[in-house]
Amino acid sequence: MSDDNEHYFSIPNDYLTYFSKNPLSKFMMVTEIGLFPRAKRHFIIRNEGIEEAIFIYCHKGLGSYSIDGSESRVVNPGQILLLSPGVPHAYSSSAHDPWTIFWMHIKGSFINSFQENWIHLSGSHSMKEMKSPPELTSISETLGDQIIDIFNQCFSILKMPYQLEEYFHLCQLCTTIISIIPIANKRAVNHLTDNGIKGIETAISFMKSHLHENINLEELAAAACFSPSHLSHLFHKSSGYSPIEYFLRMKIQAAAGDVFFSDQSIGDIARAYGFDDQYYFSRLFKRITGLSPMHYRKNPRMFHTKPVPVIQSFI
Repeated sequence: MSDDNEHYFSIPNDYLTYFSKNPLSKFMMVTEIGLFPRAKRHFIIRNEGIEEAIFIYCHKGLGSYSIDGSESRVVNPGQILLLSPGVPHAYSSSAHDPWTIFWMHIKGSFINSFQENWIHLSGSHSMKEMKSPPELTSISETLGDQIIDIFNQCFSILKMPYQLEEYFHLCQLCTTIISIIPIANKRAVNHLTDNGIKGIETAISFMKSHLHENINLEELAAAACFSPSHLSHLFHKSSGYSPIEYFLRMKIQAAAGDVFFSDQSIGDIARAYGFDDQYYFSRLFKRITGLSPMHYRKNPRMFHTKPVPVIQSFI
């Protein structure tokens, strides 16, 4: 679906009344959603704000906004503007380079809680760490493409007759869009560029294809086309682990499935993942999962007690 085509969908009030009473949908409700390409003369001013939060992703062109009479700020391509409910605001498209925006109005407990807590989600403990004001977020091209793809899925849903199930799915898709904001801000705080993220992803892909082998930092760095020190710096910034510790955790996560679902001996599983020393494997396994391999295998509630930590994604 091209971003040259304008889209606008407003959820009927009787639908919203119905959806607001359903526990599946009331926590995150999309009331309006659309795409305005090269939106000339697009100017909105709301002196008292509105009851919904407003999400705007500027894909191309330029725009500007102000909050509660404050000085106007520029919105550049690749930036998200998230305006809180009930806050006076204004925003407009540039006259000489009109913006192309994907936008939606949203309300519910999810968006209210999100706006109160997203800074902690993004790994920033202080507003001083953020280079942009809290309502404005710069994102990578990769994340921008994900946002556009999800919006297009939403437009496809709304072009057809829809009921609660389809609307609930649409709202879940839009929740995913909002969840991109803390990811983008964490990358900004940690100074992760698109090139750095791609290098990390390449290294992780290399790890996945060598889970049953032993690799060293130099091999990982070569696969990512970084120096060993730079790759280590990126991994510490993004995950809190060194590349090798990250790799070991991936090995243990994969091995845990074999421990639980197969009847192979612990020694055989250890050797299958490149651990010649079964005792070292067992110690590492317990450090990461909280249980020895044998207890992990015997514990019927292990998935409800202390599961293997999920390895963080950088996609």
